[in-house]
Amino acid sequence: MNVIFYKAGPNGGADELLRSLTGFVPGDRLNTVSDLTSFSERIRRRRDPDSIAVIWNPSREDLRALGAMKDILRGGRTLLSLADQEAETIALAHDLLPAFIAYVDDGHTEILSVLEKLVRAKGRGAGPGGSS
Repeated sequence: MNVIFYKAGPNGGADELLRSLTGFVPGDRLNTVSDLTSFSERIRRRRDPDSIAVIWNPSREDLRALGAMKDILRGGRTLLSLADQEAETIALAHDLLPAFIAYVDDGHTEILSVLEKLVRAKGRGAGPGGSS
């Protein structure tokens, strides 16, 4: 199981979330990228049914570009943390069929909880220092 973290927009708590992830996702299983090209390359290489893509603070332009990759994104779980709740943003986000949508302004607690549950459900991260 791999977690691919795409930090698309301004930080808005992404660094805190990444620090928290290291508690239950082994470092060799956590890949962080900050541009769409790198995310696309990484997701095409390492997507398996147990993988999780976290897309943090994407712009509408990012969401449109990600729409072209939605078949690849469907190969695993996708979690989104959006900057706003405007109708166009939400429609573009739902087109990606994410497992979960959160909002940057709400912090990272919800998305962290969902990530932890997904990791534990796969039996791959039994807690800090857990097996992978």
